[in-house]
Amino acid sequence: MILAGLLIVLWLNFFIFGVVMGKPLTFAYAESSIKVGLTVLPANPIEKTEKISPDSENQKSLSDLRASVFRLISPIENNADQNSAQTSDSERTILKKSIITFSGKAIYPNSEVLLEVKSDPFLTSVISDSQGNWTWTNWCHPLENGEHWLEASNIAPFELSGKRDIFIQRFKFFIKNRIDDKVVDQLALEKAVPFNKLDGVGNGLRLGNSEDVYLFNLSLLNKKEYNPGDDLSLQLLFNPLGKISNKEARVEYEIYGADENGATGQLISKLEDQIELSENQAFLKKIKLQEEISGGDYFIKVLVFSGGNKYVQSVKFRINPKVLIQIGETKIEQEKFSKIIVWNILVVVGLAILVLLLIIFEYRQLFMLDLVGPGTLKNRHYFS
Repeated sequence: MILAGLLIVLWLNFFIFGVVMGKPLTFAYAESSIKVGLTVLPANPIEKTEKISPDSENQKSLSDLRASVFRLISPIENNADQNSAQTSDSERTILKKSIITFSGKAIYPNSEVLLEVKSDPFLTSVISDSQGNWTWTNWCHPLENGEHWLEASNIAPFELSGKRDIFIQRFKFFIKNRIDDKVVDQLALEKAVPFNKLDGVGNGLRLGNSEDVYLFNLSLLNKKEYNPGDDLSLQLLFNPLGKISNKEARVEYEIYGADENGATGQLISKLEDQIELSENQAFLKKIKLQEEISGGDYFIKVLVFSGGNKYVQSVKFRINPKVLIQIGETKIEQEKFSKIIVWNILVVVGLAILVLLLIIFEYRQLFMLDLVGPGTLKNRHYFS
């Protein structure tokens, strides 16, 4: 009777899960709910996507964005040794992490800063705040061990000068014995090792021989927190800084699930588009989120390949857990409810197995031992 009662409770758990969740409880769902002995990545949050299209509401003509003249106003002067092989570790800027938050000071407030990072070269951009401070983190785009340098080109807004003044700074740093413990390193550029050699994109702009260079910005239009089933609108803005010779660009989207520390986890989804940069500079990518998706933090990294240059930007967003039951201030979320059901099922199954073992043991005793009559027991003095 106890075993029958436990089996009924077990069936009720499966029935309640199916009614509340609208789908049967599978082994994979149970395994991901309790997370025993493994790290479970968030499921792919994307249900469907729309092909990237020009964003007509944010469109501007090329003549409004293009600058024909850049003027270098203040090169860095220092006596730093240019030969990295002869530079001691005490003179180097040494980092241990592959994800780094770069910070610097622009001479123009609310202005664009073009960043070029090498050894594996890529471009990105950021806008300084009202005090001229800026930060940028290479989320989802880790740097390898070895020597790197970063060139920061601060470009004056149009209204400050008839020409577009450009202030270029170059810094060298090293990643040595990389430790990927999901902690972001910090690099304030004023504390890094500067050097004079100007042969990057920023200096090419000054000399007027750099083509297909853009200030590339990425943003989420409506919000940064979403519920399952919401529409996510991703805006890509390209501000050309010089002559445009390449018309097409390839755009790759990579979606990562954030780990418990809020840093980037593993890649869970990848998409690709082709765009025309000759006529448009603002583009919109719409992504429909799944109704059934694990809540948590996610990253979208966008890579753009155009004219031999690679551009990298990433943005973080959050998917709120789906609330199934709310009583006053108490909320039971989908993930929490599934954990309750799964653990309840495990307890019931454990008790059922224990009762079944006891039943088997008792019947085994009956099969192994012969029954004896009262006369035999009396002869053996079991009765007085």
